[in-house]
Amino acid sequence: MTDIENSALFEKGIPFPINIMVKIFNQEELEKALDNITISGFLRMLNVSLTEKEMRVLIMRYRDSMTMQKVGDSLGVTRERIRRIEADAFRRLRNRDLIAQFLVVPKAEYVSEVKCRKALEKQITKLQGDTTEAMRKEENPLLSLPIENLNLSHRSYNVLKFYGCHTLKDFVNNFQTPDELASVRGLGRKSMQEILSKISSIGLRMPWEVAKREEELF
Repeated sequence: MTDIENSALFEKGIPFPINIMVKIFNQEELEKALDNITISGFLRMLNVSLTEKEMRVLIMRYRDSMTMQKVGDSLGVTRERIRRIEADAFRRLRNRDLIAQFLVVPKAEYVSEVKCRKALEKQITKLQGDTTEAMRKEENPLLSLPIENLNLSHRSYNVLKFYGCHTLKDFVNNFQTPDELASVRGLGRKSMQEILSKISSIGLRMPWEVAKREEELF
């Protein structure tokens, strides 16, 4: 759904978080959810089902009615990065097993179960988040370099530009894991290897490389 379509949804007066419900449930499920789930209960379920980053983006988009561009500017990432975070959040929420839990599992039991999973996910991603934040605070001069400095092939260069990567900082912010980079349409394995090789050659390590090294040490 585009920003224009989402804006139209907000203008129709569908309040938050009902505007999220209509994107998750079919008509029958929506009616059941409205009958059986309180708004506060639904928000608690969202909070334990999504990552902090996903929840924050959905709140800014669907409660605060911000466009993807404005959310990206606020969080210091590109519009494309916000689009992927939102898409990942709804993909997670539309999981049929999760929807069934939304509708039939007692709230307390559901929250307890999913909190355990979320705590584990936080442990796994903590090193990556800490590494990215540390890179920002240290203002690594390499991050300010334009991607032109990598001397990439035309294909790799054009794909990165299309996804809003003008500097190495844009690249690091947009692609936090190898899977995110591998999922880029039009970027094959050869181009991915070229990009990572060029970045490594100038002495910059990606967040997941630093995290992996720290896991090996500890």
